[in-house]
Amino acid sequence: MPNSICNTYPGQQGVIGVPAHVVQGAVAGWNAGANTIKMLGGDVYFQWSINHQLGSIAGIARAPRLNSSDPSNLTHAFYIRKVGGSRAALILESGVFVGPTSSVQVGQLLRIQRFFGVVEYLIGDDVPSLAVVYRSLVPSYGAVQGGGMPYASGDEIV
Repeated sequence: MPNSICNTYPGQQGVIGVPAHVVQGAVAGWNAGANTIKMLGGDVYFQWSINHQLGSIAGIARAPRLNSSDPSNLTHAFYIRKVGGSRAALILESGVFVGPTSSVQVGQLLRIQRFFGVVEYLIGDDVPSLAVVYRSLVPSYGAVQGGGMPYASGDEIV
């Protein structure tokens, strides 16, 4: 087989070129976030399910939430983390962990609801099975937004 020369651009004789390709890998870190567009007042709930997550934080914040990648401005939130083969749901309020740690599975629903200022955290397989895992000691009033932060590429809050 004869020696071949592959030119790169700009061409450099004797330098083997590399074919075009895409490198896609997981980018991990608390470096992104998003908020709901709508600001809601009164009695509200935010509900979502988890996928194969390495980690995520989602919950409610006083509106307007200006920095969507700062978990400490979520007044009431679930922090989901993967440890080994299982996932844990921790409760995070304004950057401080409170309440119990609950086990969660892919596909389960998580809900944070506010009625008459009282905030509750619920987990279940479907809406009828949602059960309260913690009732916050910190009330919530006024307009709020939902906010979420995935930890790694591919993590979803839906």
